[in-house]
Amino acid sequence: MYATGFHVTDSYTYVQIKGRHGEDLVDRWNREGIAAHRGITVAEMPNLFFLLGPNTGLGHNSVVFMIESQIHYVADAIAKCDKRGAQALAPTRAAQDRFNDELQRKLASSVWNSGGCSSWYLDEHGKNTVLWGGYTWQYWRATRSVKTDEYQFLGSVTDRRRTGRLSRRRRNSYSDGRGLAIAPARRATRKHNLLCCAGLSDPRGSV
Repeated sequence: MYATGFHVTDSYTYVQIKGRHGEDLVDRWNREGIAAHRGITVAEMPNLFFLLGPNTGLGHNSVVFMIESQIHYVADAIAKCDKRGAQALAPTRAAQDRFNDELQRKLASSVWNSGGCSSWYLDEHGKNTVLWGGYTWQYWRATRSVKTDEYQFLGSVTDRRRTGRLSRRRRNSYSDGRGLAIAPARRATRKHNLLCCAGLSDPRGSV
C-alpha cells in the first residue's frame, strides 16, 4: 500500500506501477492526464485500486464519506471476482472515458474550474483532476456496486485448482508487470494480488 502524503497533483509520479502490457502508469498520466474509473480503478491496470484517487476530493462535506464509499466498491469488486472465478479485473477504456467525460463536463461550469484563478485543483492544461463534480450522495450511488459490464475479468482460479498451484512464472507476473497484475504488490488475499494507493487527492495527509 502506498500512502502519498502531502503531494496531490504530482503524487502519482512517486509510485511505479505497470499494467497488463508493461505500460507505466506515470507515463500514461503524463501523456494523457490523470484519470481513473469512478476515481478508483484504471483501465489496463488490473487489481489497482485508489482511495481518494483522481477526482474524489471535496470542497464540501466529509472526505471520509468518499473513502467509505470507495472501500465498499473495492470489496464488491473482490466479491465479483470470486463469484466469476477470476483473479483480476480492470475497467474497460470505454467505461473509464465515458465516466470522465461526463465528470469533466459537470466540472466545467463549477466555481472550481471557472473562477478565473490558478489553483492546485487544475493541472497545467486547466483540467480539474482533484475534485468530485457533484453531491456526495451521487458518488455513493455511483460506487454502490461494481457494474460488471464496465469491467474485464481476467485469469481463472480453475487454472490454479487444476495445477494445484500457480506456476512460478504466473506468480512472478504480479510483481514485475509482465502479467495480469501490477508491481510492486504483496499478496493481499489468498486469491488476489491487490495494490491500493491512498491519499492521492487529499493535501492534508495520507490515509
